[in-house]
Amino acid sequence: SKEDSPYVKASWMFVRECIEVMDKRCLAYSSLGTSPLFQFPALPTLDSHFISQIKAFCRESMIVSLVKTASELEIYAREFELSCNNLDQLLKPTFHMYRLDPPALPTPVPLTAYPLDFQAPEVVSPPWGTEVMA
Repeated sequence: SKEDSPYVKASWMFVRECIEVMDKRCLAYSSLGTSPLFQFPALPTLDSHFISQIKAFCRESMIVSLVKTASELEIYAREFELSCNNLDQLLKPTFHMYRLDPPALPTPVPLTAYPLDFQAPEVVSPPWGTEVMA
């Protein structure tokens, strides 16, 4: 599809680079399965300082993303509370004028009622089918 084409293109470029590096270093494709990550023969290993910088960058970008998402949710919740309050202010005089009791509010559900055992949808129902997973 058009949405997946950038990902397919990027992954193909990565696979092509891996194959070219293996060909240049005279490695067999089976060495991908037998050698641990970053420890291929004749390939330089990553320095620990570089790895710590990558971890710090990933952590920082994750925190920025979480704060941005939380602020967007906070704005949405604030706007929804304001519109509900406006509706409540509109309906109270109407109920009072008709001498009716307003309907009871639903009881709130505690957060403990929601399970925390999350499973990714790709694991539960893979898009490529269960036959491929076996």
